[in-house]
Amino acid sequence: MFEFIKKWFSSVVYIQIWSNRIKVLNCETKLVFDEEPLIAIKDNGKGKKIIVAIGNSAKSYRHDPLAEVSNPFLHPRMLFNDFVSAEKIIQYAIMQVYKSRFKPSPKVIMHPREKLDGGINYIEVRAFKEMAYGAGALEVVVYTGAELSMYNLNFKELADS
Repeated sequence: MFEFIKKWFSSVVYIQIWSNRIKVLNCETKLVFDEEPLIAIKDNGKGKKIIVAIGNSAKSYRHDPLAEVSNPFLHPRMLFNDFVSAEKIIQYAIMQVYKSRFKPSPKVIMHPREKLDGGINYIEVRAFKEMAYGAGALEVVVYTGAELSMYNLNFKELADS
């Protein structure tokens, strides 16, 4: 039982974000979510907006006049545009790499992969951290270096640097 609980709170998830792609890796199981970061939202008929699809499946709603399909990571100057929708996509992607009905609380490495000219500022770092915390992360590191290998990810080393 202890190992099961430990797995939910000590595993590491590596999230790479581009304007038109989000890749989420569960470092323990090697399960990957790699899709376009889209979200489709519709009115439920009672005035409340609900999420009807996330990722590549949201593309099927592009021609639905009642649905709004957007990419919250698409903006000309920054790597995010809609904080709340971006958080929902990250939350969904994390759940997909755990394949469980229980909500995990992993350690997360957020890795923005573009729009890094001149580095990222503290507001962007905080926004990326808050997105991950809102999606259920226990701890978050924002990393901006070269792509990390899934075979030698060391969360503690990145957190200490």
